[in-house]
Amino acid sequence: MLRLLGAGLLLLTLGIKLNGSYGVPFERWVEAYAAVESDLKRQGYETKFLYGDHIRLIARRGDCSLEVRMLDPHATKLTWQSAAMKSTGPVHYAWRGSWSEGLPRAMPLVEYYAVRELARQGLPASRHAVWLIAVGSGCKSLPDPGFSEKPVALERDA
Repeated sequence: MLRLLGAGLLLLTLGIKLNGSYGVPFERWVEAYAAVESDLKRQGYETKFLYGDHIRLIARRGDCSLEVRMLDPHATKLTWQSAAMKSTGPVHYAWRGSWSEGLPRAMPLVEYYAVRELARQGLPASRHAVWLIAVGSGCKSLPDPGFSEKPVALERDA
């Protein structure tokens, strides 16, 4: 009887958690990538999008090629995304307008959880995405990371 009650309680709390799920709807992902594309075009890059298992933005300027992807807040897809991007070049990370060779883990995740709670309360909420940028060997420098300063709106998943 106690096990049945425990299983019922587990299902109830799981249902409540799933009902209160918040994330980035596809339209917001597209808007975020469009802002990155606009910023890279302003810096003289030609761009194109590739769609598949994940949205990818490819940018070229002369001999310099970049591949840009947005990382999920928990970095669960980091391993396969980084591996897929290695053919372009070494992967760097942009978050809140700064470059990093190492993944900024703690603060983006804390921001995500804080913003998610605001969204649950019905308040407007947005977070800053961590962007993965693979940089080709023809690049003399990294692009301006200003695109990573624009927050991504967080809304309740449909």
